[in-house]
Amino acid sequence: MASLIMFDIGGVVIDYSEDDYIRQVKEDSGVPYLEYRRALAPLVKKLEVGKLTTERMESILAKRFSISRYTVGYNRNYALLARPNKKVIGLVNRLHRKYKVVLLSNISKHRLTLFNRIYGSMLHVDRIFASAYMGMRKPDPGIYKLAVSAMKTDPRDAVFVDNMIENVVGARKAGIRSIHYTGYGSLVKGLKALDIDTG
Repeated sequence: MASLIMFDIGGVVIDYSEDDYIRQVKEDSGVPYLEYRRALAPLVKKLEVGKLTTERMESILAKRFSISRYTVGYNRNYALLARPNKKVIGLVNRLHRKYKVVLLSNISKHRLTLFNRIYGSMLHVDRIFASAYMGMRKPDPGIYKLAVSAMKTDPRDAVFVDNMIENVVGARKAGIRSIHYTGYGSLVKGLKALDIDTG
């Protein structure tokens, strides 16, 4: 029986993806989308495990593409573009009345601070597990095991929700039942199928 429900942040609790960010930089500066995406990806992986600062990453990208750090605006654009998924936030808050609920996200320290500042008062959760403080990222099975262990829960009693299929697979490898988020309706149906009271 489920006692712990874990939600991803970007693409689930808030409507935002790195593609939104890249498109905005392309619109602002004309940088080639695919080239910027290829340059960004390895830097974000380091950023999200605490091995690179936002400032350093922005400087690297600004130099490579001959644009200003303001235009790179990794956190600035996050604050501008991200929007709350109100239906999912409402569901999270209802679930929190009956279950342990946490957020588990690949997220940098600065973006986590922004997230808490903008959305913290909307959400009722027991804890936020951020990759930048854990030293590992999804889909590494270790990150899920660490979160479940910290919540003193058996993996078989946990459920994980993410919009990225590779992260869902990573959770399943850790022995956690998981739902691939594709929309609110299918999420509710998936939770009910696992005997979770969503009312």
